[in-house]
Amino acid sequence: MVFLSLVAAVTFCAVIYLFDLILIKLRNLAKNHNFDKFSAGMFSGTRRQIRKFTKALLLMTWGSVLFFSCHPAKKVPSGSYLLDKNVITVNTKEITKSELSPYLKQLPNRRLIGFRFGLWLYNRSKDNKNNFVHRWLRTAGEPPVVYDESLQKRSSQQMQLYLQNRGYYNAVVIDTMIPKGQKAIVYYTVLPGTPYHIRSVSYVFEDSLIAPYVLADTGNCLLHPGNLFDLNRLQEERSRIESLLKTKGFYNFNKEYVFFQADSNLGMHQVDLTLGIAKYVWRDTLNKVHSLPHRRYFIEHVYVMTEYRVSSSDSAAVQFDTIKAGDVYFLCSGKPRHDLRIIRQNILIQPGQLFNMDQVTETYKKLSLLRNFKFIDIVFREKVFKENNHADMKEELYPLDCYIRLIPYAAQSYQAEIEGTNNNGNFGAGVNLIYQHKNLFHKAQILDIKLRGGYETLRNRDKTRIYNTFEYGAEVRLSIPQFLLPFSHEEFVKKYSPKTTLLAAYNFRERPDYSRTLANLSFGYNWKGNPFTTYTVNPVEINYVFPQFKDAAFEQLISQSFLKYSYQKQFITSVSMGYLFTNQEPGKNITSYYFNIRGESAGVLLRGYSNLVNLQKNEKGLYQLFGTDYAQYVKMDIEVKYYQPLNVSDRLAYRFYAGVGVPYKNSVSMPFVRRYFCGGAYSIRGWQPRAIGPGSSVDTSGIAFPMQTGDMKLEGNVEYRFRLFGSLEGAMFIDAGNIWNIKENDPAGSIFNPFSFYRQIAIGSGAGLRYDFSFFVLRFDVGMKTRDPSAPDGHHWPLFNGHFTARNDVNFFIAIGYPF
Repeated sequence: MVFLSLVAAVTFCAVIYLFDLILIKLRNLAKNHNFDKFSAGMFSGTRRQIRKFTKALLLMTWGSVLFFSCHPAKKVPSGSYLLDKNVITVNTKEITKSELSPYLKQLPNRRLIGFRFGLWLYNRSKDNKNNFVHRWLRTAGEPPVVYDESLQKRSSQQMQLYLQNRGYYNAVVIDTMIPKGQKAIVYYTVLPGTPYHIRSVSYVFEDSLIAPYVLADTGNCLLHPGNLFDLNRLQEERSRIESLLKTKGFYNFNKEYVFFQADSNLGMHQVDLTLGIAKYVWRDTLNKVHSLPHRRYFIEHVYVMTEYRVSSSDSAAVQFDTIKAGDVYFLCSGKPRHDLRIIRQNILIQPGQLFNMDQVTETYKKLSLLRNFKFIDIVFREKVFKENNHADMKEELYPLDCYIRLIPYAAQSYQAEIEGTNNNGNFGAGVNLIYQHKNLFHKAQILDIKLRGGYETLRNRDKTRIYNTFEYGAEVRLSIPQFLLPFSHEEFVKKYSPKTTLLAAYNFRERPDYSRTLANLSFGYNWKGNPFTTYTVNPVEINYVFPQFKDAAFEQLISQSFLKYSYQKQFITSVSMGYLFTNQEPGKNITSYYFNIRGESAGVLLRGYSNLVNLQKNEKGLYQLFGTDYAQYVKMDIEVKYYQPLNVSDRLAYRFYAGVGVPYKNSVSMPFVRRYFCGGAYSIRGWQPRAIGPGSSVDTSGIAFPMQTGDMKLEGNVEYRFRLFGSLEGAMFIDAGNIWNIKENDPAGSIFNPFSFYRQIAIGSGAGLRYDFSFFVLRFDVGMKTRDPSAPDGHHWPLFNGHFTARNDVNFFIAIGYPF
C-alpha cells in the first residue's frame, strides 16, 4: 500500500508538472498578445502555489512512507497469513457484490485512506509491557486479522445459501486463497446460474373462515408471476398475512400457520407456487391436540390499572376501586392521580370492537406521548374453555379482555444542571434550575419552569482577542395534550395526538458592543398526521426586542450601515405554520429522509388595526405600538436532509437549506433576530459564525465581531461519515452557500441576482472526528476556506492565490451532535 501511495504521488506530481507547462504557455501567450498584467500575474501566482502544493504533497507522502512502513504482519504468527483483502467476482449484473459482502465471515483490518491505522496502533504496542500507553494501544488499536481457512469455507457456503434463497438454486461459489508474502488474498468467484421464477400463485385454505380476508387483500401480496422464487420474499409474505389477520380479529394467528408448496418439475426454471393456511392447533390439559378453525376475537372489557405494581399478582386487582369512564373500567387505589378522561382519549382499544393489533400499537405510542408513565404494558386474556365443551369453539366471535397496566412518574421534579455550551464554536458554561410538574390539574399537562444563567466566550474577527458575553433568562412552558381552542374533539385526539403549547420567556444577553433584551409570548398547536409527519400552527407569537448599544464606536458604525434598522427596538407579532416529515430512527444506519418547511407572517393584524383606527405614523413614516415600531414581513424556510448508508457503519449525509424573509410596508429591513447568517459549527465550517456575505460584499465597517446577516440564505452540505475504530468516527465534508439582501438600496454586491448568484457561493471543506458516548456525540471539525466570494476576481481560491494563511482561512470547532 505504501508503494502504491508513492506511485500515486509521483503520478500526481507528473500531472501537476504537465499542468505547470500549460500555465507557462498561457502566461507567454498573455504577454505576447498584450493581455492585461493581471492575467499574466495570475498565471505566475498559480504556478508558484502549485509548486508549493507539489512539494508539500511529496513531503506528506514520504512522511507517510516512514510513518506506516512498519510491516503490517509484524504480530502474525509464523506460518500464518495476514488477511489482506477479499475479492468477490460475479458474472451477472443481477447480483451485486454489496449483496454478498455481509456474508463474509472474516474481514481484513479496516483502512483509513488506504492505511490500516488501527492495526498500526496495535503493532506499536509491546506484548511484554503492560503500562498505560501499551494497554491503550492494544485497546484503541485493532489486532491483525489472521487468515482462517474454515472461515473462508463458511463464507463461501453462506454466499451460496443466500443465492439459493434468492432463487439461484444452481449457484456455485468457488473460493481460493492466494498468498503474497505473509499476506493472503481470498478470491470468491460467484457463478449464480439460471434463477427460478414464479409461474403462478394459487391458494389453499384448511380454514374457510380466513379465506375471504386473505383473498380480499391479494392486491398487496408480495408474490407475483414472473418474480424470482425468493425465500426471503416468501417469509415477508408470511409476516404480511400475520399482520393483516391480526387487524381482523385473529388474536392467536401467527405466521407459522402460513405454508408454501412449490412445484418445480416444470422445466424452464419455473415454479408453480401454492400458498396455504393451516387450521388453528389447540392443545388441551391432557396434551391432546385439536385442529380447529381459527377464532376471531372481540374486545369485551378494557381495564386500566393506573398505578400498577410490578410485584403484585393479578388477584390484587380486587383491592382496587373500579371506576367506569365511558366504556373503560379504571382500577384505582384511592383517588386517581389523573383525569381519567385524558387517559381514555388516548386508548384506541374499544369494547365491542374486533381485536386489532394496529390499535394496540397506537395505544402504546399515544400513552407514551403523554410523558406521564414510565411503564406501559398491554395484555389480553382469553375466556377459559372447558375441556369437554368444544362446541363453544365453533362460534364465530370470542370475547377477549384487555388489561392496560400503567406506572406513573412522580408528579413533580426538581433539577439543577451545570453545562458546557458551544454556540457555533464559541465556548461557554451555564447553570439551569428546572422545575417540572408532569400532571398539572390532574390532566397530564406538563409545566416546565426554567431559570438560566451563563457566559460565553466570543472571538473577534481576526481571532486575536477573546471576550466574555453574559446571559440570563427565564422560561415558563405549559404543554397540554389536546387542543384548547377552537375545538378538542375526542376522536381527533385519538387519531392525531394534538398538543397545545403556551410559552412565556425572557432573555437578556450582554456583549462587549451591545446588550439585547428579548421577551416572548406564544400560543401554538401541533399534531401528528401519521407516524412520520408533524404539523405545527402558532396563531399567536409576540416578541419584543430591545437592543442597547454599549460601545459608541459600534453604534456609530451600525447607524451608518444598512443594519441600523435591524438594531432598533421592535415588536414582532406573527403567525406561523410548519410541516415536518422524517423517517429517521436514532442509532440506525438506514436510508432516511428529513423535510421541513415553515412559513411565517408578521404584522398583518397590527397593520389592519392601525388602518382601522387611523393611527398616526411617526417621523419615519412607520406605525408604532406603545411607542415602538412593529415589524411587518413574510418569511419562508425549507430544509431537506438525506442519509445514504454505504455499508454497516459508513454513510453519506446531504443537506439543503433555503430561506427568505421579505420586509414590507411597516418594516424597512428584517428584524435582527429573524435575519439569516452563514458560518460556524453547524453551517459552512470554513468561516466563523456571521462572517460570510452578504453576497460578494466586503465588510469595511471595522466592527470587531463578525455581524454579516441577510434577508435570504442558500446552503448545501455533503458529509462522508465513517467509523475508524471503537466509538470513534471520522468525517470529510464540503459546505457551500451564502446569504444575500433583496432590497435595491442595499450595498453593492450584497443583492441576490438569480442569474449570477452562483458566482457568490462560498465553499468550505475539511475533516473531523466524532466520538459517540451513546447519550451524545462529541464533534471536532477543522474547516478551511476553499472558495471566498468576497476576495477580488482571480483570488477566490485562497489555497492557490498566494494569500492562504492558517490563521485567517482555517477554523476549528468543538461541538455537540452532528452538524445535520
